[in-house]
Amino acid sequence: MTQLKTQTLAWQEAELKILQTYKKPSKSLIQITDELRVKGYPRTKKAVEDAIGRYDIHKDITLETAAYYDIEATNLSSDFGYMLCFRVKQEDEHDQFWPKVKCKCPPKFIGWTVNRADILGQKWDLEGCKKFLQVAKDFDRVIGYYSKKFDSEFLKTRCLYWAAKGKISREQIDAITWGHIRHTDVWRIAHDNINPHSRRLESLVKFFHLGEKTALDPEVWISAQSGNKAALNYIADHCEKDVTTLEIIHDALAPFAPHSRASF
Repeated sequence: MTQLKTQTLAWQEAELKILQTYKKPSKSLIQITDELRVKGYPRTKKAVEDAIGRYDIHKDITLETAAYYDIEATNLSSDFGYMLCFRVKQEDEHDQFWPKVKCKCPPKFIGWTVNRADILGQKWDLEGCKKFLQVAKDFDRVIGYYSKKFDSEFLKTRCLYWAAKGKISREQIDAITWGHIRHTDVWRIAHDNINPHSRRLESLVKFFHLGEKTALDPEVWISAQSGNKAALNYIADHCEKDVTTLEIIHDALAPFAPHSRASF
């Protein structure tokens, strides 16, 4: 009865402010409804949908915030391995491939790298998962390479692993659920639009004359798993360079691809 009464009440200024965030491309009706409920306004999804139509609120692609990301892990399977590091870089306002204005600003990365204490204490990537969930909330879209089949799945599985052990809460993991974050996989854009001999990131780095992709020595990888600081730093640097080249390749291919509505 209380909820029914709420639906008939005029929308308050605080509610309308939340409703206006629907303009952001990644904001869903469910997310708006959840935010209203948390703030003490138990509107139904139908009431939210009706209000969006009544107040003529439309999606605005220019409001979207996007970031490039990459992870490195000890194994391709997330139940047999854990994340060694991740790096996130906000999308630059200047196009890196078709530049009208050259951006000379150094890239600003957000990230995390495992340390020896976490490995020996069997905390592995717990802090990394928490940090990624915290960072992800600031973006409407994340962009990766072969990320829908690896990075995204690996991260979600590791977060659920820690949630099952009571180390990550439902509130924390909500950042990457319910389609709150959109996802663009540049590998898919490459697969659907160009046909080099290989669509591996290393091949596209050469194709676009971006230098050489950082080599990964198996011994460095093994050393990193024991917490060797030099090895971990090398892998973190490799991760950052992958994110940097990913942005350039995405800028080159983006004109050939529709704006993806896929979720993280």
